[in-house]
Amino acid sequence: MKIGIVGANGKQGSMLAAEAKKRGHFVVAFVRNSKNTPDCVDKTVERDLLSLTSQDVEELDVLISAVGFGFNSDPTLNRKGIDRLIEIGIESGVRIMVVGGAGSLYADATHTKRIYEGDGYPDFLYGISKNMLLGYEDMKNSELKSWCYVCPSLEFEYERAKTGEYKIGSDEVIYNSDGKSVIGYADYASAMIDEAENRAHDKMMITVCEK
Repeated sequence: MKIGIVGANGKQGSMLAAEAKKRGHFVVAFVRNSKNTPDCVDKTVERDLLSLTSQDVEELDVLISAVGFGFNSDPTLNRKGIDRLIEIGIESGVRIMVVGGAGSLYADATHTKRIYEGDGYPDFLYGISKNMLLGYEDMKNSELKSWCYVCPSLEFEYERAKTGEYKIGSDEVIYNSDGKSVIGYADYASAMIDEAENRAHDKMMITVCEK
């Protein structure tokens, strides 16, 4: 497969690129600055998410966005970024996958409140999480042919050792055998590329947690 990764020189993006390449896929990195692009990629395109076009991705089977606009940026950029992905996906037919946020998940089985709406949720994350969810809802209500919005667990740890095992939930927080909602970046990358290959959860929000 040909897999494009927007934000491939970030922490999660670089792990996604390495995981995809390890499995033999052709990897295209879309980055704002090519200086820090992982060596494993097959092609690099200097382009930020909001200026990406359908022509840029026409050779791809899957386009994964691992873009993070940062805590000090306008939080509405998170929705605008997803909306741009929607436009590109509709125009090109490429499958769109998004590294979502745990704040988008329902807090429990009642499905009455999202994580970001809970008491004590950090103020600096509220606007980002709200706009990520709005972007997800735009995807759900769009004419996109194929997409998946993949949320990490509540604890999303960069340096956590890869276990090689994970479980999938839908749009509600799930927990491991120790009662923790946790996933490392490496296991998350495996889950994301598995989904890119298998398309087991099309047109869905899912979440990933250690077993």
